[in-house]
Amino acid sequence: MYFAALAWVLYVLASNAVQGQGGTLAPCARVEREVLSASIPAGADLPQSGTRLRRRPQPSAGRLCVQFLAAKRAAMLHDFVVRAATERVRVLDEHIYRLSPGVLVGPAVVTTDFVGSPIVRVRVTNPNADAVTLLLEVRVADAAGHESAASTVVRLSANDTRTFELLCPDTVIPVRLTWHTMPL
Repeated sequence: MYFAALAWVLYVLASNAVQGQGGTLAPCARVEREVLSASIPAGADLPQSGTRLRRRPQPSAGRLCVQFLAAKRAAMLHDFVVRAATERVRVLDEHIYRLSPGVLVGPAVVTTDFVGSPIVRVRVTNPNADAVTLLLEVRVADAAGHESAASTVVRLSANDTRTFELLCPDTVIPVRLTWHTMPL
């Protein structure tokens, strides 16, 4: 798969180079003219001073290969973490909470990764007829009272439901969740 994708990238670059100037990699695509003023009548000739040139840079082969390799490494790391089963389920909260702008939060699952940091996965629903933007914060506490918090910005359209993943930076074994919202 790696070699097929790399061959495809090189094929696209080669075909773009042949279409460019002189069979070499062109530093920019064809130059287009863009009108700066919209008040020129439709039948009038465009003066040279009323136009400007816009260049579209073409990505280099090296940059495309580096981006492809980075995406491939990220996918391989994700597959490794999933196969290694490094997360343990700590809290399963099936209750659905109605928070300040009428948003429903829940059910939620809290797991800990191999370091011990909590990962909260929660479903957020906007049953309202209007779109809503809010800051969603969760505080995770352990039995001794130590807390860790995570927050994210939630943008939901009317009658929309999404699942969010919040990562807490501190190492705690979660026992209790506390939800807070702030409309933005």
